[in-house]
Amino acid sequence: MRSKRYLTAVLFALTLCSSGLLINCASYSSFQTARTLPQGKVSGTAGLGYNYLGEESFVDLALRVGLEDSVDIGLKANFTNWGSTLIMGDIKKQLATQSPNFNSALGIGLSAVTADDEGVALHFPAYFSFHSSNQKLALYLNPRVFYYLDLRNSQERSHNNSGLGAGNSVGLKLGNRFAIMPEYSFFVGQYNDELKVNNLFSVGLGFRVP
Repeated sequence: MRSKRYLTAVLFALTLCSSGLLINCASYSSFQTARTLPQGKVSGTAGLGYNYLGEESFVDLALRVGLEDSVDIGLKANFTNWGSTLIMGDIKKQLATQSPNFNSALGIGLSAVTADDEGVALHFPAYFSFHSSNQKLALYLNPRVFYYLDLRNSQERSHNNSGLGAGNSVGLKLGNRFAIMPEYSFFVGQYNDELKVNNLFSVGLGFRVP
């Protein structure tokens, strides 16, 4: 029964994202700790950020739903000021730990992107977070690797940007049910036959219902 729930969750997350294959593909921000939502609980975040490599600002909107006490799924949309839109679906599994103040989790996600960089990406994130005793302060890390598949027409592109990439997000969560999350992220990957490092700074507002 539990394996069926996990399979359904994976298919749901991938379906959410694959519906946006022609819209988007690389998620920069994290805005989440390693903790998953209890079954039936819902959380959301809205964030603003700046991408130094592309010299662009972006807006993030995300929603997560708890399937079980250690499994939740998410859907994220990312909008840039030059017209690109990202859609990403993912599933996260929280791992058992001995400390009540330390949590870890693993996940998998799929994203899609259009505009000048049309393609899809498969994400493999890990999550680590340290929480204060009163649960109102957390430090989180979100390292991840991803594989990007360039879907642009070969006649319309001078470079193939398909390949592996890696990155990490480091942030603070200030608050519990309502939270402010300042965050720094960086990514390393191939872009137009060059190895690029992308630095991003963002801040998010999060809430949990109820």
